[in-house]
Amino acid sequence: SDTQRKLADMRARASGLKDIVQRAHIKAPMDGTVTSLVIRTIGGVIPAGKPILEIVPQGEPLIIEGQIAATESNNIHIGLKADIQFPSFAHVKTLKEVKGEVIHIGADTVQDPNTHMLYYPVKIRITPEGEAELLKNHLVLQTGIPADAMIVVASRTLADYLIQPFTVMFKKSFNEQ
Repeated sequence: SDTQRKLADMRARASGLKDIVQRAHIKAPMDGTVTSLVIRTIGGVIPAGKPILEIVPQGEPLIIEGQIAATESNNIHIGLKADIQFPSFAHVKTLKEVKGEVIHIGADTVQDPNTHMLYYPVKIRITPEGEAELLKNHLVLQTGIPADAMIVVASRTLADYLIQPFTVMFKKSFNEQ
């Protein structure tokens, strides 16, 4: 009777402690690399619904995230090619520009908190040709590596650049106001 009551109390406490221990462990839904740790408090309480870290899934292709100025967005669309350079690999003289392709453009502008400039978020994936260029140079990309991407909007020849000012001047000279 007294022993049974104590046993029941101990089982209830053990169940409660087991629940606390289970809540202390956080498991990711997939294998991957942690890229950003948001909460760093040891023994603290994590608010419900708040992200605590970011994970790049293992085996998934890396995507380059960039910004397109709001004023430049008219010429950008999904499928455009991009030339990507990695400043971390500047010492590799045999590395050419890595080829990429625009795969996503944000629907709305976002304001940069530091510069207050408006931009559209853009995502670029490395093409198989670009992956081959990296492989040829024995380079492996890791999450968080900086990249510069130039989206190829139109190709122009040297003659186009030289003739354009004259073409514009010619068009303006024959307009009546």
